[in-house]
Amino acid sequence: MVSRWKGGSADRSRRPNAPHLQLRRMGQGVCEKYNTLLNTEILPTRFGHTETLAALGLDTDVFETLNAMGIAPLCYQTHELYPDLVRQALATAHIGYDNPQAPTYESCSSSFMADGKFCSLSLDQFNEIYEISDERKDVAVENKFTPT
Repeated sequence: MVSRWKGGSADRSRRPNAPHLQLRRMGQGVCEKYNTLLNTEILPTRFGHTETLAALGLDTDVFETLNAMGIAPLCYQTHELYPDLVRQALATAHIGYDNPQAPTYESCSSSFMADGKFCSLSLDQFNEIYEISDERKDVAVENKFTPT
């Protein structure tokens, strides 16, 4: 059974899945997102998910290719994972601009909270961390998407 946060004690040793105090201060919406994420399996994103590859019928091809390349162990190595920090970051994630009326690459940033600390990254910092090319600077991310 997954315990949900509804308020009350800030002692996380008794309620390890309770959002950090800072998340609770951000409001009910953030807590609802966090509680929804408690039902989500948090997996490392850089590694193959065996069950998904098998369901798609790709497991043999993918693992044979990775083995031939000498990097198959990457799919089996276990790495420390921090699911609660992932939930906190996703529950508070926000993409914004210094000036929403004139959104540009240079003024775009992503912010989130992790372990009660506010974090913010510019697109340049994000691209550097994840080794993403930033050659196209005329792209802007819309704050709200309209349904199609």
